[in-house]
Amino acid sequence: MKKIYIILIFIFLISCQQQSILPSFVANALNLNSIQTSGQKHTTVIAHRGGARLSPENTLPAIKKSIDIKADMVEIDVRFTKDKQVVVIHDSTVDRTTNGHGSVSNMTLAQIKSLDAGSWFGNEYKNIRIPTLEEVLVLCKNKIKVNIEIKDDSAIAPTIELVKKYNMIENIYILSFDPTDLKKVKKLEPKILTAMLFNILSPLTFPVIKKLYEVDRVIFLSKVIFPSLIENAHKAGLGIMTFTVNDAVEAKKLISWNIDGIITDKPDMLINLING
Repeated sequence: MKKIYIILIFIFLISCQQQSILPSFVANALNLNSIQTSGQKHTTVIAHRGGARLSPENTLPAIKKSIDIKADMVEIDVRFTKDKQVVVIHDSTVDRTTNGHGSVSNMTLAQIKSLDAGSWFGNEYKNIRIPTLEEVLVLCKNKIKVNIEIKDDSAIAPTIELVKKYNMIENIYILSFDPTDLKKVKKLEPKILTAMLFNILSPLTFPVIKKLYEVDRVIFLSKVIFPSLIENAHKAGLGIMTFTVNDAVEAKKLISWNIDGIITDKPDMLINLING
């Protein structure tokens, strides 16, 4: 009889935990709040802008650190220079992340390479340069997968050419908020995987998004993610990821909902959370 009572109590506790009414200290004691449960797939860790809290964003040192800590992917942003070179920088100007001023599209690669892109983050990064996409691909090849966000549609064709040059099609995702960009990518190279970014919920259903925009994944702002959204994306055959998550509590919640991947400035935090 005593064994029956113990079993009933345990079943009750599990039921309470599933309804989020079990006190956290009890759940922790029973290991009911662990991140990676049996049968749960791995959540992909994507280092935002190379790992923006590790080193200066979108630079080779940031990417190197993300490789060293064994992040699954890095996310970078690309733009096109005046002399038609693909460079890795988020903003349309160099003002925020370098000691220079001006629009990326109005500067040559030589001008951009003359700028200090690290001192703003810390003195130890003085004279770090803005990298080209080619430099990033050389660094990442056979080490880490790369998500490339298109910030300038004129960079699409040369980006694809570089990806093909280094035989990295299977290790690349092309990202954009603009579905026109992604359709252009698929037209130029159907084998490249694409992902559409959303800051808000879309009025379109996932099957429509998949067919209309020919995307392989969707990536939503974390604040608009909820469990049924993830479930519906999976039912439509789409991977679903989220950005930009730097809080451990929020990350843990999203992982429990079976999100496929999390883009974060703090990949070290997320890796530690997943690995326990």
